[in-house]
Amino acid sequence: MKNRGIGVAIVIMLACLSLILFGCATITSTSGNLMPTERKIAVSNWKSYQSAIEDFNRIEPNKTTLADLKKIGFDPNITPNTVFLDPISIRNIFLGNNSIRIDDLPKDLQEYLRDFNECRGFKFKQEAIFTKGEGSILSRLLKFKKEDIISGWMFEAWIFMKKDKVVYTLWLGNPNIREIRTQKNPLGPFSEILGNVPAMAIKAIPL
Repeated sequence: MKNRGIGVAIVIMLACLSLILFGCATITSTSGNLMPTERKIAVSNWKSYQSAIEDFNRIEPNKTTLADLKKIGFDPNITPNTVFLDPISIRNIFLGNNSIRIDDLPKDLQEYLRDFNECRGFKFKQEAIFTKGEGSILSRLLKFKKEDIISGWMFEAWIFMKKDKVVYTLWLGNPNIREIRTQKNPLGPFSEILGNVPAMAIKAIPL
């Protein structure tokens, strides 16, 4: 009976494969248009990496005020995806690593961190990430191989303030993100079916 159940599972598996192959046979040379795409965009004031870094470079520590920031485009109350930083978060950013002492930091930053109650800051983040399917659409549909190309850019601005004046700034970014992610599955559509063979075999045994 067990062999009979496994045989039924194999027949079902082959029938499923036949249906998949029949469907894939209808795909023409325009299959590239059928590849999945995905967009991940953090809404903000900047449409490109260059525009974000140019505005950031207009900020001058010990000179730029909160009112100036708002004019430049870094308005913490309006700009989307803004994170407000409290004094503890700010100290952890600079002193979270035990190998760094406060005396190792720039003098202006030392004075700023020691005046704990006056510390506040903002993190502005912008990114535009695009994911596009590549490779063989047949391999993707049959789950043998999935290949995606990820491209775009990201930018983060960290602005630290004392009262209404900028004291220090940091930034990080990537103007040209490009990654290729590949997932391979040698069993393709059979992987899930084979994983259920024991259960299917048991169900096929007549009571």
